[in-house]
Amino acid sequence: MAPPTAPVSAETPSIAATTETARPRDGRLTPAGLQTRETLLRRRLTFLALCTAMFAVLTWGIVSVFGAGGWVTTELIILTAFVLGAPWTILGIANAAVGMWLLHGRRGDAMEAAAPHL
Repeated sequence: MAPPTAPVSAETPSIAATTETARPRDGRLTPAGLQTRETLLRRRLTFLALCTAMFAVLTWGIVSVFGAGGWVTTELIILTAFVLGAPWTILGIANAAVGMWLLHGRRGDAMEAAAPHL
C-alpha cells in the first residue's frame, strides 16, 4: 500500500524559498544557512585536531609495541595496514563521541545543538 501524499498547490512555497526569506544571504553564512562560515571552520578544525591526536596516539602505541624488539617484515606490513585502515575507525569513534557529547553532555536544548535544522 502506497503512503498518502499531500497535494502540491501553487501557494505552497518551496523549501528553498522559505530558507531564502528566513535567512539573509550576506556571504557569511554557509550554503545551508545554519551557521557562519567562521563557526563551521572552527568546528571542522576542532574535529580535525581530535582525529589527528587520536591517530597520533594510536600510531605511537603500535610503533612502541612492534618496534620494541626491532622491526621485521610482518610488523611493517601490520603497521602499514593499521596506518591505512585506522583513519576510518577513528572518524567513526570521533563522530560518535561528539554526537554523544552534544546529546548528553550539554545543558539546555541538546537537539537544537546537535541538529539545528530539525
